[in-house]
This record gives sequence, C-alpha cells and structure tokens, in this order.
Amino acid sequence: MKAVAKAIFELVVLTLLLGWFLWKYPELVDTAVPWMMLTGLWYVTWRVSSTKFVTARLKRIAARCGLMIWLCVFVAGGTLSVAYLFAIKRGLTALAAHQKINSEASEVEHQPKSTGFVAPEKRQLLSHDVPAKTSPLKSHIPLSPSKPVAPVALFVSCETVNFPLKIPRDTVIHVLRLHPQILEKNPGLYDIRSPVTTDREWPEDREAEPLKATYGDWLVRNFFGMKCTVKKYGDPIVDNVIIDFFFRGGKIQSNYKLVIDPLESGGAFSEFTFYMINCCYEKLVNDTYGAVLIPVIAEIPNTATVHVLGESGRRNVDVTVPYRGNEPFRVIFLLPSFRRWLDLPPCL
Repeated sequence: MKAVAKAIFELVVLTLLLGWFLWKYPELVDTAVPWMMLTGLWYVTWRVSSTKFVTARLKRIAARCGLMIWLCVFVAGGTLSVAYLFAIKRGLTALAAHQKINSEASEVEHQPKSTGFVAPEKRQLLSHDVPAKTSPLKSHIPLSPSKPVAPVALFVSCETVNFPLKIPRDTVIHVLRLHPQILEKNPGLYDIRSPVTTDREWPEDREAEPLKATYGDWLVRNFFGMKCTVKKYGDPIVDNVIIDFFFRGGKIQSNYKLVIDPLESGGAFSEFTFYMINCCYEKLVNDTYGAVLIPVIAEIPNTATVHVLGESGRRNVDVTVPYRGNEPFRVIFLLPSFRRWLDLPPCL
C-alpha cells in the first residue's frame, strides 16, 4: 500500500501542483519547461539507479574508484546533466520548428481565394439612401488610398547628476525646481545662463544657502538632482509638446505640464534636456532652517500630446522610458537639495 500511495502522490499531487504553478505564472513557462524536463529525467535516473540490478553494479564501480569516488560521481553527474540539457534543447527546437511549419501550411490551406466579388456591406454606395441597381461587380467603386499617418512617439530618460553643476561658458540650462509654490503656478522652466567668457557654477551660495546636515554640524554643499532628456521617434516635426508629470512627497501633490517646442528628427532641435531638483526646506526653531528629509517622487506619464507640423489638430502619442531591472523606469526619486532657496519660502 505504501508503494501505491507514493506513486499516487508523485503522479497526481505533484502534477496538480506543477499545473497550478504554470497557470498562476504563465510568463515562467519558457524558462521553467527545460528545468522541469531535466528534473523529470533525473528523477527517472534516480528511480532506475535504485533498482537492485543497477545498485549492485554501481557498488562495483564505487569499489574500483576507491578514494576517487566523489570525483567519479561529480564527473558522471555533470556529464549526464549536460547530455540531458543538450537533448532537451534539441528536442524543443525541433518541436518549435515543426509547429511553425504546420501553422504556416494551415494558413495557406485555409486562405480564401480572391474571386473579385465584394460583399455588398463592404461596398461604398454612390448614395446612402438608394441602393445600387446594377450587379455587385459593376457597382464596385475602388476607394482612393488615404494618406498614411506618420507615426510619432516620445522617449524620456533621466539620470542622476551632482550639484552644484558646472555650466560651460555661453550656455543655457533649463531647470524645474520642485517646490509647492512653483508647481501650483505651472510656470516655464527656470533658465540659467553662464557668462560668455567664463564657466559658471550653479547654484551659488548667495541664491541657495547651504544647510547643515541633520546629524552633524557641517554644511552640505553637494546634492543630487536629475538630468532628463526628451527625444522623438518618427520623421514629422512636432511642436507644442506637452508632457504631464505628476509629483508627490511631503506637501507636494501636483501635476506639472512640461512644454517643449519644437522637436525635429535631427539637428540642434532633435532632443530637449532639462534638470529637476528638490527645493523643499523647512523652518526650525530659533529662526534656523533645515532640509525636508522627504524625497519627491516624479512619475513620467504613459502618453503626451503633440502638434505635428502641417496637421490641424493634436495627437496623443506614447511616451517610452528606459528599462531598469526588467521594469519601465517611470518613477524617479529626488532627494532634498540641503539648500535654503532665498526666493522660495519654506515648505514646512
């Protein structure tokens, strides 16, 4: 009875558990099938090796190996595993090729033959009220081909950069300073220009005073921000690009419509770069100030709206982002800048 119960458990219970696992996680089928087959083959191997006939011969081989028994087991097991995996791969590849050939043959066999007849409900009538009086073949009027719509999409990628930022001479950078007062008004980006003859470091202490560290008595001069680049897929030139970001964290709960104008397929306007920094700070006792240790989370939307040059309306286009760890990188964390921005009030 024990043998029967064990066989039922191995054949029924384990099969049901395996089926539930594949149904629950179908994305793992391609990865799991080869290892499942390898496990099954090793299980059969173990069963065969447990028989009296095979066990007796394995003991003879072990006696011959002596102290080298572990090396023999390692070599034999590794060789057998490689052989199993090779056979599984060859078998799955051949099965996939055979299935593809059968699928293509079935499509060709069931493909309808063209007779030149057009179904009445698919014909374009000369009048919506009066049906055609001639035969279907004579009343068919070919439709003029419509002009294809050129595809357009956007790509947004962000990376961490260190501030204060060195701006090369005679250069302008665009900065979105994250603060409730700024995000509520939704103004344009903050443009910082360096002199024509010299480089510039931004922000300067006279416009953003460094604050002391939370644990310690030293001033924090360096902080992190984000450098983001917007690129366009497709040939058409687009202008009035609007990307609706959402920011949350602390007292910040707001959307910000980033407006870009224009984006071409090449040249100086083929991409747009801007920076984002967290400008929140708080007022402490005794008229002192400190950093708000709450990161601001920026969410990149899935779509944006653009105007394609030469078209009358606007389009909704996809916004793609890089992948990090097999996931789309749409959520960005912006740490505090540890600065008291003199033109902005405290957040708390």
